[in-house]
Amino acid sequence: MPRAADFVAFGAWLLIAYYFAGTWLTVSGHVVVLPLWLLAGVPVVSAVSLWLRVAHRRRVWGIGAAIALASGGICLTGLTAGKHTQPPLVRFKPENWAVADPVAPFAEAHGGGTYGWRWVHSDEHWRRALVVQPPCRLAGRATVRGQEPPQFFLATAKQSVGTVDPPLRVHCAIVDADGRTVRRQSQVLPVSTTRGAFGPWEGLTVDVSGGVGPGVEVVFEVEPAGSVPPSDLLPALAIAPSPPTPPAAPAGANCVFILVDALRPDRLHCYGYPRDTSPRIDALAKEGVLFEQVVSACSWTVPSVASLFTGTYVSTHGMTKYRIPGRLSLPTLAEQLREAGVRTAAVSSNSLVTPAGGFGAGFDEFVGIDSNEMGGRAADAPRAAWVTDHAITVLRRIHEQQFFLYLHYMDPHAPYTPPAEWDRFGRGDHERYLAEIRYCDDRIGRLLDELDALGCAENTLVVFTADHGEAFSEHGTTHHGNSVHREEVHVPLILRYPGPVPRGRRVGTRVRSIDIHTTVAELMGLSVPRHVEGESLLALLDGVRPADDRTCFSELYPWQHLGRLPQAALYQGNRKLIVWLEADRRALYHTKRDPDERNNLAADEPDRVASMERSIRRFLKMRENARPADRPPTEAERARLRGLGYLDAGAR
Repeated sequence: MPRAADFVAFGAWLLIAYYFAGTWLTVSGHVVVLPLWLLAGVPVVSAVSLWLRVAHRRRVWGIGAAIALASGGICLTGLTAGKHTQPPLVRFKPENWAVADPVAPFAEAHGGGTYGWRWVHSDEHWRRALVVQPPCRLAGRATVRGQEPPQFFLATAKQSVGTVDPPLRVHCAIVDADGRTVRRQSQVLPVSTTRGAFGPWEGLTVDVSGGVGPGVEVVFEVEPAGSVPPSDLLPALAIAPSPPTPPAAPAGANCVFILVDALRPDRLHCYGYPRDTSPRIDALAKEGVLFEQVVSACSWTVPSVASLFTGTYVSTHGMTKYRIPGRLSLPTLAEQLREAGVRTAAVSSNSLVTPAGGFGAGFDEFVGIDSNEMGGRAADAPRAAWVTDHAITVLRRIHEQQFFLYLHYMDPHAPYTPPAEWDRFGRGDHERYLAEIRYCDDRIGRLLDELDALGCAENTLVVFTADHGEAFSEHGTTHHGNSVHREEVHVPLILRYPGPVPRGRRVGTRVRSIDIHTTVAELMGLSVPRHVEGESLLALLDGVRPADDRTCFSELYPWQHLGRLPQAALYQGNRKLIVWLEADRRALYHTKRDPDERNNLAADEPDRVASMERSIRRFLKMRENARPADRPPTEAERARLRGLGYLDAGAR
């Protein structure tokens, strides 16, 4: 029978082999066949040796020792060779430098050891980056246009636990068509101190002086710039190519798309509110067209913005809830514009409207926040001044090209905490909501002034709207995302574009938020994709004859595990029907006589209710495959939703 000493000896050899194999993997980082053979071979050798001793009662220490010494020598030889072996070159197709899959940021997924193209957040900027584990080599083609050299942004993320990581040394070489290195430069990057979080972006401008041709191959070599603790994880490196200057786009409009979160139109002075809440927005309305009745596709941010970006209803694009990570399944307006050569950028202070949430597709650059850093709390979201400051910075950089700039202002989303100098309407929630509108209005005015100063206002379409409204207990709820009543789904819409859009006109026809996508595409000279369900608003701008109100749907799919039920609303003619889809409850309103939806006519008009409900269910039946099955929110999703007020007791 085997003795305890046998197990101790073979166990010691097993630990030694694992130590060497793990160290080698960390240092060489490329050849894994031999270490894997060792890890598989050690237990085999141990098992065979023990079997010989048990079955044949022979002492096989000599055989076992010989095998151990031979394997250890191989391992040490590999360790030594690995330090001097150049990792294999990983080559990427040219389009990989310009297009990246908008998946979860590395901070969300680093624990799973996943590397590749992803969105990385640092310094308030989301960038599409290639996340790699050094040591490594990678190459890709870069285009040199005129005197503009290729530029990359680099950031590091600590992965080890409790140790001080060495800096990373990045070598960047330019290789000509004959494979010769014509330029070489190096940069040392310190490693962030927070595990899993990327440090600040460091710029690296490729030296193309002396003329290297319009297309060059850029080769990166990444290695630690100091000693590495045995078996420790090296820091990760994110390499983000700066968006190149696109070729000259066809002459067409620019677009600044301004979205103010949770803004009710009936609290703006230009929509009839008696108090002076919106002087700059009022001035914008006088210079363009104001739409008086606009129905949002949903009453909270994620589905509503997805509908604006895709021009489709919620049950068509299927982004009914907040997911980590999220991803839009349909092409977006920004993607179409970028394919046409338009420079695209976004600035968002909403922690749900980020590349990690699925909204980065099509944007060359995305300035935003990471909900991990702010804890997902709306109270910690940057103010309107932050959005405007970043927007002005972006505009000054891109205004000489045809551009599309999406801006998402978080004010006046709850909690209502206006800056002290603007807190002049009163002390209640509603009054402080008004104060936040007034403050946001002022910051938007500064942005519009910058458009004038840059000389591009005459050729820029300005779209002003909201994702949803805000409730103040009109139907027993507060905030939003609780119902599809008027106070939560009616949004403002103003278009300004000198020339194509007339000045000072008001359109009373009921339209939909999904119509904005089509209208922007047409004004910017693009064709409308077949999947888009919105219709252009341009035919309503002339005001020659009143048009019929458009049939509108609004949908809400809350987490039923939180005690809320899905709802759908149909606007048809002068009636609006709300159906609670999984409860025996309906509400019918006359939209002209009862715009505030106070008098439920369902009991008085059962035939109309039955007909409109059939239309709703037929509409949803055609799209049911796009809607994901309901499930309880994860803890991470629950934390973000709670921080934004969607799980508050008052918001049910």
